[in-house]
Amino acid sequence: QGTLPFLSCEQTGRVNKQIDYRTDLYSLGVVFYHLLTGRLPFDEPETMAFIHAILAKQPIQPHIFNPEIPPILSKLIMKLLEKNVEDRYQSAFGLKADLQRLQQFLYSSDVTSRITSPNHRIGSPQRIRSPGSTGRGSPKIPRHEIDFTLALHDVSPRISRLNCLYGREDEVHLLTHTFDDMLRTG
Repeated sequence: QGTLPFLSCEQTGRVNKQIDYRTDLYSLGVVFYHLLTGRLPFDEPETMAFIHAILAKQPIQPHIFNPEIPPILSKLIMKLLEKNVEDRYQSAFGLKADLQRLQQFLYSSDVTSRITSPNHRIGSPQRIRSPGSTGRGSPKIPRHEIDFTLALHDVSPRISRLNCLYGREDEVHLLTHTFDDMLRTG
């Protein structure tokens, strides 16, 4: 259950995935996308078309709509919007670590920072001078893809269970055989 534009694939009820905290990370990705581009990742007029888009379409990368967005930030948002739960961030801590690393990478601490103020149009970041700054500095935003690996510190807070055991065919066969024998003999 949720608001349609913020639904993740697993919330549609059309995929066999359990809803967990990573659904919130998907919705946060929609919020970031909207804040930076002024639009939602999908814009479909009908509910079923919207659900289809959530399940099957890839959103256009945010930096395509707003060239002020560094491509690596766009990539981070797209990771939040991954359809497969396992491909998204697995924790808010991993996301926070990447946002902090990205801020350090793109901006020097004594030059400028970007904010979106309540009085400023969504999607148009505003440059604010840091204390002691001359105002001549600007963010170091590369216009090409940079070598910045996402999710280096992203660790799931839960133990994930595999649907399949690898390299344990003999043990699985023994367990299955024993279980079947127990069912027959009681």
